[in-house]
Amino acid sequence: MNWFLFIATEPFVFEDTVMQPGQTAVGNWDRQPGIKEMKHGILYVVPEDCITQYHRARGLKKISSALVREAILDYYGIN
Repeated sequence: MNWFLFIATEPFVFEDTVMQPGQTAVGNWDRQPGIKEMKHGILYVVPEDCITQYHRARGLKKISSALVREAILDYYGIN
């Protein structure tokens, strides 16, 4: 299962939450790695091993959403 980072580019309602530009969401998805422009933001998807290796390199066993975000941005050279 691959990991994604979604960055909102405009305000929208997701479930019961109003997402504002710049807000992010991370999670697992079966979509292929790559960058895709979505209706309300940009979706970045990376292979699962990218996240695992990023956490291991920092001596962490538990995956954190902040480091998933950091790993994906690093993978695509965005910072």
